[in-house]
Amino acid sequence: MRNTVVYASLITWTLIACGGGGETTSPTHAPSLKVVSPIAADTVVVVASDRLRVEVRDSSGQLAPGVHVQFRIPLPAGETNLAMNGAYVCDASRSACATFTPTSSSVTNAADAVSDASGIASALLQHGLRAMTGSVEISAPSLNVSVAAPYTTLPGNLASFVMSEADTSVYVGKSYPLVAHAADRLGNVRTEAVTIAAQTPNVATFANGQVTAVAIGRGSFSVSAAGFVQTAHVSVPPPGRLVASDRAQGSGLGLVLLDTDGGSRRSFATTKGHVGFAFPGWSADDRRVTVLESGADGRARIIAYDTATSARTAPVDTVAFPETLEPSYPKTGTSMYFYGTRNGTQGVYRSNVDGSGAQFIVGGAFGIVSPDELALIIGRAAGLMKYDLGTAQETLVAVSNYTPFWAPAGDLIGYQVPNGSGVDLHVVRPDGSGDRLLASGVYDARSFSPDGQWIATMGGGVGGVELVRVSDGLRLPVGGTSSFSQVAWRRE
Repeated sequence: MRNTVVYASLITWTLIACGGGGETTSPTHAPSLKVVSPIAADTVVVVASDRLRVEVRDSSGQLAPGVHVQFRIPLPAGETNLAMNGAYVCDASRSACATFTPTSSSVTNAADAVSDASGIASALLQHGLRAMTGSVEISAPSLNVSVAAPYTTLPGNLASFVMSEADTSVYVGKSYPLVAHAADRLGNVRTEAVTIAAQTPNVATFANGQVTAVAIGRGSFSVSAAGFVQTAHVSVPPPGRLVASDRAQGSGLGLVLLDTDGGSRRSFATTKGHVGFAFPGWSADDRRVTVLESGADGRARIIAYDTATSARTAPVDTVAFPETLEPSYPKTGTSMYFYGTRNGTQGVYRSNVDGSGAQFIVGGAFGIVSPDELALIIGRAAGLMKYDLGTAQETLVAVSNYTPFWAPAGDLIGYQVPNGSGVDLHVVRPDGSGDRLLASGVYDARSFSPDGQWIATMGGGVGGVELVRVSDGLRLPVGGTSSFSQVAWRRE
């Protein structure tokens, strides 16, 4: 019995060794892609020194020439800007996949190649603007195979800091956290330790990661790491309430109430027409805000918006006066002065505060009434003139005739001088003495603070709200207001 079993086993082994007596077949393989030149880690924007190469094999395991290969790099989750990626990929014949200028970028993030005679397909990789790890998705659609090629993009040299609050505003006695991380020129975070120190402790201190405002002024902090230093700022403004026009509203201009530290914001209306120039100001009751809007005929009209209800009204009869602008109110609060056109007669009119009983005062130019209602400041070709409402006599105050406004006490007049890139803000006494330049490069100013110590302006550069101190010209930008344009300080 044992001999029979051994014999049968021997027969079985023999059949297997001989292929069962049948015909032999070649082994089968799955088609494949293999990354044969991985990309070394490098810094942002650098073009990889070697091409990204993949080896293509077919179902017989042989190197496969002439196969279409796709290279793609997906965007990070939630990102839509093609440039904001960790790497870019493009045709291997190119010298770069992306070019950047201060105002634009050109980015390619895909490549199509054909494997060569040795079964190799290539593409160029360039590290992107974002320091991160990711992968290039590589596929050969005709073979239904794919592979991922990892890459690592490192931050560039230390060139900046990412700060929680690089420039903000806060009232005296308030605090906020200030955190900073070392970064490259693109904002990618680096690992160097950062030190923060108060440069103006009389205005704002720094301790335990917190900034605390101690006095009105402009505070600064040195932020340093590995010998590289930048400055963070804080404005510590006087308390107050402002109205500003907001350019970020799309059609029309938004009207926004905000505190002088930028807080307690509330949008209450959107102007109609006259887009770009609302010139908001407070009415006599400090509840309504007056703006300029253009009618169907393109002429400007004074419109008032109630800050509580958003109700829109015309303080002056728009039929009798097809054009009105520059409303102003004396401290009595019982009358209103404005520039208008009625029956072809242009000039300054006086009316009751509700717009009724309008009477012509003086022709030819706009006029802003003094707080005590004794005089107007009017614009003539020669400059700003003080017009005495009792005697009708005019006295030259300043050679510019651009946008005057009175201090609440009537002791100063603010006005502007165009300088080609904005305006220079001046103050002068009503008799023309003491004229001095207060700030250069602002874009609009027409409102003192209730105590007369500050002027609210549309700042220079990218705009936004700035407060300018009358005594010395100190400028306090209000944080987070870059989309705001014309601004006015609530009178009380």
